[in-house]
Order: sequence, then structure tokens, then C-alpha cells
Amino acid sequence: MRFSGLLLAFPALLAASAVTLGGACTVYGPDLLGGGAGGQGNTTSTTTTGAATGGSGPAGCMVPTDCAGKDTACGTRTCQGGVCGVDAKPMGTAITPDPTKGDCKKPVCDGSGDATTAADPTDLPSDNNQCTIDACNADQPVFTNQNDGFACTQMGGKLCKAGQCVACLVGGDCASGVCTNQNTCAPASCMDGSKNGAETDTDCGGGTCSKCINGKHCGQATDCVSSSCSGTVCQPSCTDALQNQDETGVDCGGSCAPCAVGGGCALGTDCVSGVCSGTTCGEYQLLISEARFHGAGGGTDDFVEIYNASSSPAVLSTDITMESRTLGGAAFTNKWTGAGQTIPSHGHYLIAGGGYAGAAAADTQLAAGTGLVADKAAVVIKDKTAILDAICLYCGAQTFDATYFCEGTPFNMTGCGGTAVDHSMERKPGGMGGNATDTNDNTADFALISPSKPQDLMSPATP
Repeated sequence: MRFSGLLLAFPALLAASAVTLGGACTVYGPDLLGGGAGGQGNTTSTTTTGAATGGSGPAGCMVPTDCAGKDTACGTRTCQGGVCGVDAKPMGTAITPDPTKGDCKKPVCDGSGDATTAADPTDLPSDNNQCTIDACNADQPVFTNQNDGFACTQMGGKLCKAGQCVACLVGGDCASGVCTNQNTCAPASCMDGSKNGAETDTDCGGGTCSKCINGKHCGQATDCVSSSCSGTVCQPSCTDALQNQDETGVDCGGSCAPCAVGGGCALGTDCVSGVCSGTTCGEYQLLISEARFHGAGGGTDDFVEIYNASSSPAVLSTDITMESRTLGGAAFTNKWTGAGQTIPSHGHYLIAGGGYAGAAAADTQLAAGTGLVADKAAVVIKDKTAILDAICLYCGAQTFDATYFCEGTPFNMTGCGGTAVDHSMERKPGGMGGNATDTNDNTADFALISPSKPQDLMSPATP
């Protein structure tokens, strides 16, 4: 216990006092407990005499409550011998409750009746962030980041990164398999380098992305460029845009369809032209083997016969056409286009006008009233724009020029007058000897025969 304002001359003052107010004479200063409300000060009191009225008269006390101030957690008022004092709690006495939780401090008494603070490592702060560690450094709050990858649930995230709760750290943290530089999960796409969404392999398959190449995973044939899904893997095929299997070219030759002119080959059968020159498919060896411009049936009883001079079958693709141009006509007119027919080696294909009547059945016949060859005309067989063979035939005078693509001298159909005449120009050697003579001169390569002898796909190969 301590007394505020006790004076060494206290007995002398009492003896000298001539006035007694209220029967008590005390020594008391109004700042004993802090100088007013709160009562936690500890200043030196002054000495006064007079009644303990608490007003403007002399200070003194009969009981502690006569003293100014208030009792606190760190000190209570005392009144001994009319003198006000303070009974102070020991230094370090905790004050409860703590009005400022979470600041690494606790309120304590200073031993003189006043309150102060002391470091409290158990009074942990909080920044409401799951990705930081809350701690105290002496009496100061400290927040340090959790390790990256620490689980969290704030802001829609699930893992800590640099003190923030984010959606992902690596692709495996996302359903799409893609974690952006901003640590967010990107939606699945066909260009994200991950197998996600409906994809059967990385960025392919599934119907929403491009088709998978050979060796990639698939669920069905439509997932593959090759249109071949065996088990769960895309397999080589004749439509995978690669040269594989036994193919001699890309998706052609071998067990696939024959290659076009210029494609790779090992045999003539690897080529639509039937011609394999070294390792490259050559041009078709398709020749006009026989032609007439009218027969017993009149002007539309005409035909053009094509001969496959090669040792391999030739496929008449849509690139193969037959065109004709009358003498004096402005341009060639398409008369026929291939549709995938195959001429066997040394076989024939017969194209006939609408009024054709002959021993061999036409493989293609034009509509009634439609003819193929005029009395004076040029006829060409083409592969796209390349001319494979050409003839010019006429009856009477002729004035063909270079634009008709005649080979050498045009062939004169002598004795052609009259619609009942049935004769034709046939390529030599003719008959069972085949029709392979080709010196690029129509007059030298053809002979006039009567009656005509058309041959079709069902005719035997010659020779």
C-alpha cells in the first residue's frame, strides 16, 4: 500500500490547525488516482486541510470513497488517518478482459496503479487470409505466406500461391488440364495442348476437334483421319493422307486405289492409266481404235471406240473425257466423261451415238437423236487438259488447222457418200492383232474397213 501526499511535517500541521471542519483533517490530492475519471494516474498529491466535502473546500477523507477518482483494475482508493492513498496491484498483473484482442499485446498493471501493455505471443492477429500464417514478433503482428500448394477455399480457389488462394498451380489441378499464367483454369479447347473435353487424344477426335492421325487414340472411325479405328488406336488406311501399308503413293497403289498420272508405282496396276514408267505413273495409253461418222442407221448411228494399249487395266475416271469439233466449228464439245469404268489390258470401250446399231453393245450410248462425230470432225481423248490421242477424219475436201489437234495427216473417209454406207477408220494392225499402231499420223495409223467392226468391254482382249 502507498499513500499519496504524505508529508514529514504531518504532526506539526495537525497541531497548528485552528479550524476543525467535520472533525477530520486529511492530506489528499485530487490527482491521487489519476487526476479525475479513470483513476489510473500516479502523481504526487498536495496537502490541504478542511472537510472532505469533495467540493471546493479542504480535502480529507473518512472512507476511501471520499477520495477523488475511481477504483481500477490496477489500484483501489484507500483512506488511512484521513489521508487518501492507492493500493496498487503488483507490476505485470493481467487486466481482464482484454479489450484489444489480436494485437500481440495484453493489458497489465505497472505496479504504480496505472495500466500499461506487455507482449503476448498468444494474442495472435488475424488477416482473414487462409494463405498466410498469423504470428507475433514480440508485440507486433506478423503475417507470412503459407507454402505454395497449401489447401484453401477462399475466392473460389483451392490452393495457395504467394499468399493468395488461387484455382490452380499446374494443369493437373484443372478439369481441362490447363492452368493459365494467372493461375486460373482455362476451359477445354482443341488448341490447348491437353486431352480434355470430348477429345479422344490431345486436341483431336471426339467430333468437336480435328480428326486424329495414325497412332492416336480414338473411340470410333470418325475420330481418325484414316477413318480406321482398331481397338482404341487410329490405324493406317487408304484415306489417311500418308503413304503407308503397301501403298506406292499417298493413299494409292498397292492394295489401295490406283494412283493418278504422276503418282508412285511399282506395277502398271498401281496406276489409273495402267502405265508405270520406272516408279512414276505415266499417261494413259488410251487410243482411239475405231471411229465412224454414220452407219446404216444414219447420222447418229456413229461411234468412237477406245483401246487400252497398256499391259494393265485402266480406270476411266472423271478426268477422262472425249470431245469432238466439227470442221468449221468454233470449239470442241464434250461428248462423254468417264465414270470409273475399267478397261482391261488390251480391251476396248465403245461410246455410241443415239442411233447406233451394231453387233457390239455400246458401253455408253447417247440419248436418241444425239450424234458423236460429224462427217468432217476432230475427236480427242483427254486426261484433264492433256490430250492422250486425237484423230481428224473427213469426207470430201478438208481444211483442218492446228487448232483441231490432228495427228499428222487427217484421214480421208473415201467413198463415204450416202447414209447407208457402213465403213469406218480402224487403227492398225486391226482385228485380233489389237489396235496399237501409233506413229502420230492418222493416215499412216488407220485403215478404212467395211463393214465396221466395233468392240466393247465384253469383247476379248487383243492381242
